[in-house]
Amino acid sequence: MKLNTKGFTLVELLGVVAIIAVLATVSITSISGAIQGGREASAKRQIQTLNSAYQNFLAAGGVKPASKAAAYTALQGNVQLTPSTAVGPFLLTAPDDNVKSSSGANVPVTFDNLTGFGPLNPG
Repeated sequence: MKLNTKGFTLVELLGVVAIIAVLATVSITSISGAIQGGREASAKRQIQTLNSAYQNFLAAGGVKPASKAAAYTALQGNVQLTPSTAVGPFLLTAPDDNVKSSSGANVPVTFDNLTGFGPLNPG
């Protein structure tokens, strides 16, 4: 008597499912790490853009603002070099008041008129 051996056994199917589960776990872990790295890079880039605009504003002869709101306003305006020559704006639009941390939480942006912009608690 000859048995019909077409198809897969239950053990073979469970093995394939286990391999797919392991591959899915590894790829999900890699993706979440990439997302966190992207958030950190984006936050650093936003702070660097603000600081670059602030340094350009000061180099053009702008007066150091007293607060973050005044800094945003000043960076979006012009610096009058001579009665007929103005430079600016140094920042087209004021950013959101927060940047994203590596965990995805909002981190408030700080401002000091000596050092410029920075995250309150980077991470």
